[in-house]
Amino acid sequence: MTHAILHRIEMEASPKDLRQALTTLDGLAAWWTPQVTRKESRIAFRFGNGDQGPDMVEEPAVGEDTAVGEDTAVGEDTAVGEDTAVGEDIAGGKDTAVEDVVWRCVAGPWEGHRFVFAIEPHARGSLLRFRHEGWEAQDDFFMHCNGKWGFFLAVSLKQYLETGTGRPHPDDPNM
Repeated sequence: MTHAILHRIEMEASPKDLRQALTTLDGLAAWWTPQVTRKESRIAFRFGNGDQGPDMVEEPAVGEDTAVGEDTAVGEDTAVGEDTAVGEDIAGGKDTAVEDVVWRCVAGPWEGHRFVFAIEPHARGSLLRFRHEGWEAQDDFFMHCNGKWGFFLAVSLKQYLETGTGRPHPDDPNM
């Protein structure tokens, strides 16, 4: 049996703005880590001195034309500051207001794990239902990551969307 980290966050931001914060390098850098780059289909997130962190590949949301798990190149090497959507080619250029964002970790501490950012319209703006799947045990690392995801989503991402300023690494609490 595997376990998942789950979070539910309401935000005063449109579903489109939420999706942009989850799919553009500038958006990701504003709430998770400024050390984010993209090379073809891989999005690399780095923490600390730059040698730690996961590499992700965006997967199409269920119901898309591309099969889940199929790698699709998204373009040239890109760094933060070049506001290019991470998954624009994978999603077929579609940018619907409520399309989910799904990542699969292909290297790093969460290799093989899946991340689902389900986006829904809400009376306050948007509702994010986050799921980090693939945990074999609810151990200390699971609990650490659960706390970090709670901070990055419920504090940093929410602040970024509501005020324009997030608290990405290294401005996150030491847990």
